[in-house]
Amino acid sequence: MGSFVTVFLNRWKFLLNRLCLKGFEDDPFAFVDIISIIGGIYYKSENAWKQRVWKIYRIFASIHFLIPLLYSIENVLKDTDIVSLIWCGIVICVGLSICVNEIILRRSYKTLLEIRKFINDKSNATSEPQFDSSIRNVFSQISQIASLTVIAMIIVDEILSPVVAMHEDRYFGLPRFLSTSSSIANGMTRFVYLVVFIPIWISKVFNATVEITALIVGCRSELKIFTKGFEEFLDDTREQADTLPREVFWKFFKIKLRFQIELHVSLVNTQRMVNELLSQFFMVTYYRDVIVIGSMIFIILSEGFSARSGVIVLSILTFFAECWWLSMLSEFFDDSTETIEELMDDLMVTIPYSKENHSDYQQLRTTLTVIKMNAHECTSVKYAGVFFISIETFSQLVDISYSVLTFLLNIGV
Repeated sequence: MGSFVTVFLNRWKFLLNRLCLKGFEDDPFAFVDIISIIGGIYYKSENAWKQRVWKIYRIFASIHFLIPLLYSIENVLKDTDIVSLIWCGIVICVGLSICVNEIILRRSYKTLLEIRKFINDKSNATSEPQFDSSIRNVFSQISQIASLTVIAMIIVDEILSPVVAMHEDRYFGLPRFLSTSSSIANGMTRFVYLVVFIPIWISKVFNATVEITALIVGCRSELKIFTKGFEEFLDDTREQADTLPREVFWKFFKIKLRFQIELHVSLVNTQRMVNELLSQFFMVTYYRDVIVIGSMIFIILSEGFSARSGVIVLSILTFFAECWWLSMLSEFFDDSTETIEELMDDLMVTIPYSKENHSDYQQLRTTLTVIKMNAHECTSVKYAGVFFISIETFSQLVDISYSVLTFLLNIGV
């Protein structure tokens, strides 16, 4: 399975390198940037005309949302039924979540670059280069697979778009000012609209998830490498504690320990920044799904099966999967952090106590205790500053979605 994934990703890399995306093979965030470009979120070029074209495209991608919004409002005014009203609410809710995530991404751009730089610098290393390389390769593959999953969703929806365009309905249509009296012309216009709209819409919806996936997995890979390196440092310390004179041991030990602490502090600070971003993205995703998922299921039950049902079902499944995945990401650091805490406990036990080095020994215990506390705090991620993110949070989403669906069915609409 691993070799198949590697071959598949290498073929994508070759294809994109042929399209003149320079440095693609060396950049684990290249696929993430492609999703960002498709969604009209961020792109930078030193070429003036490319930058002008980008500004036009970004404006187009931003105002694109007005088309489904205006169409859903028209249907509410025309039909005045609860299904049209619910669909309008879904469009507004998803659109607002896109806007909020995009604002978070833009405001956090310097933070994103700082985290990416930390990951790309590869400052952590062990005595086994093959181990380091394998860990970072796994990170690169997961980052690329997350992006390719979004691209695959775009392709699937593009395949379904002709079927949806053939059937005029009140969900995936066009406002009156874009319609004509000819049904054929309207069908062609809807088809072109969907073909253009789907990549932008899907990229905007899932760009934040793809970005945070790459950042968290990248940080986790560096944390695992640091854990391995700290384990080697502990083994060396045990050996030197038994062989070196006490003064010589403490001299070299403090130098090596300072280096390990600096690495760990850098990791913890980066982890805090990543967790803060995850908290914000999860809050937007969770509350969007609370409203949207149950409402979408209600629409399918109310309207019956049609060409649009496949698209709606796919949306429901992907929204569930996205929230589940973000819940999983919140627990990605737990095992490595627990291992580091155990290694620090072992280090405190390993260091021999003596009256001559009493102050050094006390300082060591205090330092390691503070580091353990800071590391432990980073394992818990909260959204809205109050609630912890975990798999249990995702199960609550399932219960709430069912409650929303039950409520809509019980009020007799």
